[in-house]
Amino acid sequence: MAGGSGRRAAPDPPAETGAAEKAAPAAPSRAPSLAPTAAPFPAPAQPAAATPAAAAPRPNSSTAAPAAETNAANQPTANQPDAAGDPHAPQPGAAPSAALPPGPAPPFSDPAVAAAFDAFPPPERALLLTLRALIHRVAAEDPRIGPLTETLKWGQPAWLCPTGSTLRLGLPKAGGCAIYVHCRTTILEDVRPLLPQDLVFEGSRAIHLSPADPPAPEALRPLIHRALAYRLRRSRG
Repeated sequence: MAGGSGRRAAPDPPAETGAAEKAAPAAPSRAPSLAPTAAPFPAPAQPAAATPAAAAPRPNSSTAAPAAETNAANQPTANQPDAAGDPHAPQPGAAPSAALPPGPAPPFSDPAVAAAFDAFPPPERALLLTLRALIHRVAAEDPRIGPLTETLKWGQPAWLCPTGSTLRLGLPKAGGCAIYVHCRTTILEDVRPLLPQDLVFEGSRAIHLSPADPPAPEALRPLIHRALAYRLRRSRG
């Protein structure tokens, strides 16, 4: 019966569907796989994010200290002369130099001396205070000098010590400032070659200075040291 054969043939589509379902698992084998596979060569490592601590490690203080000590050992100290033949350098065999006074100068111990400086006009007072600080500094640098006494002589600030000759600071009649030594000594004659040649000398007793155009204070160091150590040099002949 033809009609009956047609009804029994109807289930063929499900068979095709089943065949399609059976064939479906094979489809992925033909498509490229999306799963990661082992590369033939190792992939380059990604750089890690740098952090401040890792990028710039802090130096070890235990290793840096010796370098600092080496550098400090190579630095000149206050006890070393500025140059060979420096006339105000401590002599060989002298004890280590005393520490320099803190600040520009030590405070006044004599109210009369402080009042004398206060009485100077401002431009002259500034220069004379600078010279006062240099006098105390030079005396402190040489342990053979001293003790230094700051007082008044003839109404002017003066410095006396048993190892030297008197130094004074004041205002000459010609104007400006002056640093005075004992006129019967050879102090100015001895140090004149070591001083600036444009200084104004008043015989053997003073050097005149202009507050408007003063020399560098350190230029007068040989004069100050020569005066404070005058008796030491004379005793050596």
